[in-house]
Order: sequence, then C-alpha cells, then structure tokens
Amino acid sequence: MSRSLYKGVYVNDTIKQYLMCNSGEHLRELQTRDRSSTILPQLVGKKISVYNGKEYHNIQISSDMVGHKFGEFVSTRKRAVYKKKAVKKKSK
Repeated sequence: MSRSLYKGVYVNDTIKQYLMCNSGEHLRELQTRDRSSTILPQLVGKKISVYNGKEYHNIQISSDMVGHKFGEFVSTRKRAVYKKKAVKKKSK
C-alpha cells in the first residue's frame, strides 16, 4: 500500500538534519538504519551507509535512485550457496 499523497514522502529526521548542516560540505558519511526513508534529489552524489540488520553497506547515490527507498539497494538476506555433488568414478 502506498503512502497518501497529501502526507508527502517520508524522510528520517537525521537525514533532514544532515542535508541542512552539510549543504555543500562533506563532513562525515551518513549512517542510517531507516531503510524506509525516501532518497531525495539533494542526496545525489553522496555516500550513505545503510544497515541491513547485521552490518552497514555503503551506497553511492545516483540520480536513478531518487524516489526509491534505501532498503531497495541493500539486501537483508544471504544468497543460497549449494554444494556441488562430487562426481563418482565408475567401477568395472
């Protein structure tokens, strides 16, 4: 279900403060646990670390990501790795 249009997009307060304080300056890299925040156009070109439940993953924000959520770009699940079966030698 999508968010109501009259409410606008959801952006975490720490991200809003980061944008207001660092307008043009790269003082620190932003770390966030809020995967449901929307990526704004002001964040293009910045590096942000997003928490996946275990560790932080760095993301370089591009213009294609604007309007999407941070959680879409960081996977929370490991890929399944299956062991290959050993080839049996035929005996005569």
